[in-house]
Amino acid sequence: MPSLRYPIDRSGTARPLPVALDNKRCAFAPHVQVAIIGSELLLKNSDPILHTVHARMGNETLFNVGLPTWRQVTKQLERIGVIRIDCDVLHTWMSAVIVVTDTPYFAVTDQNGNFVMEQLPPGRYGAEIWHEKLGTKTIGVAVDGNKGVSLDVVYAMNGKY
Repeated sequence: MPSLRYPIDRSGTARPLPVALDNKRCAFAPHVQVAIIGSELLLKNSDPILHTVHARMGNETLFNVGLPTWRQVTKQLERIGVIRIDCDVLHTWMSAVIVVTDTPYFAVTDQNGNFVMEQLPPGRYGAEIWHEKLGTKTIGVAVDGNKGVSLDVVYAMNGKY
């Protein structure tokens, strides 16, 4: 999941937008998403059984909400960072991630790692790439007018490669 920090010589405005996290067939949907700081997160349960949404940033619990099928809860996303979400009702396989950012320039990759970021102003950026298992990597990128930019991001596998 790449995001780009503001150009070095100017700032930008990221407006909060509503986002949602649903429980469908004993899986969180979507599994990975990005939200702008200050956004409202709607939590809901489309399954006919009880789920919880246990959200953590690092070791800190941000919220832990029980969601019977009839209940919907809204939470404000107030901190930048990676929120990991689990279900505590014996559904140990269920997980989701919400990356909270302050930049309007971000994208979630497809299953092949491809993404497109449109309307990105020309400038030099620090591209922060986050991977669920491999962590965060930052690389520099220059955007020049209407020319496309391609990023190749390589993670080392435990220093073996």
